Amino acid sequence: MDSNEFPKTINTTHTEQPVELSYPVIVPEVQQVLAEGSIAVITILCLAVLVHQIRLLVEASKS
Repeated sequence: MDSNEFPKTINTTHTEQPVELSYPVIVPEVQQVLAEGSIAVITILCLAVLVHQIRLLVEASKS
């Protein structure tokens, strides 16, 4: 019975610790990297749309 009780308490502590540790890991530097990456992706998408619109304007002005 004692051997069955210990794994239960160990399992609950193991399941609680990763949850507590997973949040602080994604706080200071990782959040900054994710924010910079998302800003870079949005900037690239906006530039792609602008290039597409400029090409459409150039084609429209030629005809």
